[in-house]
Amino acid sequence: MISGIIYALKTKTPAESEDQALRSKVLKDKSISLALLVPALMLTMPVISFVLGNMIIGPSAALATIIVTSALGVAAIAASLFYAVKSKRKTLQIVMIAITVLALVAIGFESVQLFGAFQVFNN
Repeated sequence: MISGIIYALKTKTPAESEDQALRSKVLKDKSISLALLVPALMLTMPVISFVLGNMIIGPSAALATIIVTSALGVAAIAASLFYAVKSKRKTLQIVMIAITVLALVAIGFESVQLFGAFQVFNN
């Protein structure tokens, strides 16, 4: 999955004066690729937060790793929306807005649950 995402993001986007259909397709692929990073990040977020934040750096750093991993997810979603808007495909924009809302709620919920778990674990 990661290699496909990297390939899609490295694909050169044609200029607006060039082939508009190809440009829209490339931007759609980039938008979907960035949106697919969020579930992968959410699966690894507990491990990253626990291992890096809680075990290696210390109990007080768990919050910092939760904030950083959440910010990465929000940045991926924002970039995904950016590419969806640039593609000028209305259905893609609507789907990406729905995915954005779901992802933001999921990231927020997971962050709160992780923080609560680390508070219990460290006490």
